[in-house]
Amino acid sequence: MARGGSPALLLRARRHPLAAEVSASLRAECARPHGAPTAVAFSGGADSTALLLLMAAIAQRERPLAALCAIHVHHHLREAADGEAQSCAALCAQLSVPFIIRHVQPTHGTGGLAQRARTLRHAAIEEAATTHGAQWILMGHHADDALETLLMRLGRGTASPGLCGIPWVRRGWRTPNLRVARPLLRTTHAELVSFCDDMGVGHVCDVSNAAPSTARGLLRESVITPLRGRWGAIARHASAAADSSRAAEWALREIARRDRWTGESIERGAFRRVGPIRAGALFGCALRMRGLEIPLRVVRLVARAACDTSVHRRVFTSGAVRVSVAGHLVRVGVTIPAAPALR
Repeated sequence: MARGGSPALLLRARRHPLAAEVSASLRAECARPHGAPTAVAFSGGADSTALLLLMAAIAQRERPLAALCAIHVHHHLREAADGEAQSCAALCAQLSVPFIIRHVQPTHGTGGLAQRARTLRHAAIEEAATTHGAQWILMGHHADDALETLLMRLGRGTASPGLCGIPWVRRGWRTPNLRVARPLLRTTHAELVSFCDDMGVGHVCDVSNAAPSTARGLLRESVITPLRGRWGAIARHASAAADSSRAAEWALREIARRDRWTGESIERGAFRRVGPIRAGALFGCALRMRGLEIPLRVVRLVARAACDTSVHRRVFTSGAVRVSVAGHLVRVGVTIPAAPALR
């Protein structure tokens, strides 16, 4: 990153309380090293605009100085997108941050247009970051996103991993040595908009994000606004609850390893000692540790069967996973599809 930029703007950003909060999150929750080459996914919305400005200010005081760039993905889905890309480029020029643009052409397919656009966007951001030598990609997800994600997963039904919400940091979507981090998860959207206003920096607003035809749009229009009116800090509480759920998932993994729940055979006594609810949580966690997934409903059925007194054999199947409860053991197996007949 060039060391110039707009000195007055960067100084105001560096002195803002959000700069210290983001720096602390990058260090503690994300474990990003000082000076690590970093790319910001920059859509031009208030969230990514605030993140880019904060990172430009933070990067200038890091030792060593961070190599910083902004990646903008043009989806060609809205008439305003060309102007938004130009506005993004102008802000990057003002901050002396290299601006990288990638073009994608999402079409309707499996999972719908939004899912296809997200997949192409992630691939484009990762490719651009890798090409420009970035080791970290920062995304602008915030506390309100954490709340929306939690509510959607509760609505669809979820086990403990779903309650973990949006992770602070994860591996790249396709490139394992990249890290994707979200240092704004304790910050609300309103705080980010206020920060942009305080800095005198404009941002775009994609009204399609609030369309009631989408799950997130419905939540924003009809659910979250009245909830926030009743409990003003609900988004921050949702982010904290996700942190607690991730800690609980880690604890489950440690217990599952210690008590040997991850093998192909598990003593039914282990289920009975903790009861069906806790046994279901441990059993589901042990399956995930082996890369196996079965619906929460089936996990609970297995746990109840393992905890009862019947010795009759019962078999539960889900996809390629086959679980039998008989005698004093719960056995987990994976069926291998038969090879197609040769012609």
